[in-house]
Amino acid sequence: MEIEDRIKGYLGLSARSGKLRFGSETCLNELRKGNIELLILSDRASDRTKKTFRDKCNYYKVKLIELEDLFINESTGRSGNIVFGLVDKGLADEIERLYMEYRGYKCEQA
Repeated sequence: MEIEDRIKGYLGLSARSGKLRFGSETCLNELRKGNIELLILSDRASDRTKKTFRDKCNYYKVKLIELEDLFINESTGRSGNIVFGLVDKGLADEIERLYMEYRGYKCEQA
């Protein structure tokens, strides 16, 4: 199975299990509460939105990744959302590890 398919599978699983938060306001509130483990931005987010969430992620020490919009929509079954927040640490770690491999970085599993 390709890395892309595995990332899509984990994103779909997290959406179906209720571990994925959708939308800017929801994700901002969850970030402030400390519930977000990994933030996912769509590549079609505006520069202002990207800057806002990069700054928030740096402040709250949350990892952020950017994925293609179509990729996210296929995975989650939801279109129109730009920001997604994962609240499950295990899923977040696995998606981040796969994302790093997908982008060509070498990762070691803990």
